[in-house]
Amino acid sequence: MADQAQALVEKLRQSGIHVQVVPVNSPYKPYWITHFKGVRAVFRLGYYMAQVWRALKGANLVHVFANSGWSWHLFAAPAIWIAVLRRLPILVHYHGGAAESFLEKSWFWIAPTLKRADELIVPSEFLEKIFDAHGIDTKVIPNFVDLSCFSPRNSALREGEKKSEWPHLVVTRNLEYVYGIDTAIRAFARLRKEFPHARLTIAGSGSEKEKLEKLARELNVSSFVSFTGTLERKEIAALYKTAQIAINPSRTDNMPISILEAMATGIPVVSTRVGGIPCLIKEEVNGLLVPVDDDVSLAQAVSRLLTDNTLYRNVIENGLQGIKEYSWCSVREKWLDAYFSINKMDKK
Repeated sequence: MADQAQALVEKLRQSGIHVQVVPVNSPYKPYWITHFKGVRAVFRLGYYMAQVWRALKGANLVHVFANSGWSWHLFAAPAIWIAVLRRLPILVHYHGGAAESFLEKSWFWIAPTLKRADELIVPSEFLEKIFDAHGIDTKVIPNFVDLSCFSPRNSALREGEKKSEWPHLVVTRNLEYVYGIDTAIRAFARLRKEFPHARLTIAGSGSEKEKLEKLARELNVSSFVSFTGTLERKEIAALYKTAQIAINPSRTDNMPISILEAMATGIPVVSTRVGGIPCLIKEEVNGLLVPVDDDVSLAQAVSRLLTDNTLYRNVIENGLQGIKEYSWCSVREKWLDAYFSINKMDKK
């Protein structure tokens, strides 16, 4: 969600729209409060709300990026109510594959705030159906990928420059339980038996890093698994250009940008069949789908792509064709229409 927010801000500014961003993770102020775990959270929340209040002075519209869980309660909801106090039009942009369970458990608390929004934007039909079940109208504007940064490789050959480094598999998700990185490592260990030169690069950071590194050692693949930490957008694009397959092993998901980025680079994707991903990946058309937490099926799907030349090429070509639907050019007018219709201004 943060990556999509950053990309959207950049494109809107290029379109001549003034955008002021209020981050939810600003440095603690005063700095000494960092030594007090319980208290520092209160200070950060207070500082965040003060920033929102100041930022909305003179604004024409408030765009709130929202997610499920505590992210909603601590950041999205306060921003919405501050916008209400400022008497500003409110657009809520909801993400997150865990929306269904979150709304079912917390609807009593969420509904009063959510209903203050003038427009609710979701990036997929998956979330549209979930909110529709609660009687909330939504507008679907899909996530987009920056095609100026993520472009097809010069060569679609599956084999890299060195046979000793083929195949190269990549995972570009944070190291958190919800993203199922452990399943990818287990699948990779199985693949090493069939592809002895295989290597895996995991780009992301998170609380599960030590646990995942330990798992790689236990499976005797640590020498072939690289943890890069968080990479910038251009670094991710460069990483994809060295890979043969991208793996998305998440346990809960909506419409991950990482899948769009891989497709735009001409990399086949194997993903779990969760949340909104089946709306994005069509089985054997522009990718392969496998059950959650099933490292056997994941390894088999990757192996199938690596050994079936026709399927591999078709998935790449279909992915490159379909990615045009998720370009900025395709969604720009939808965003401008949403903004100006809510703000009741004439679009220039």
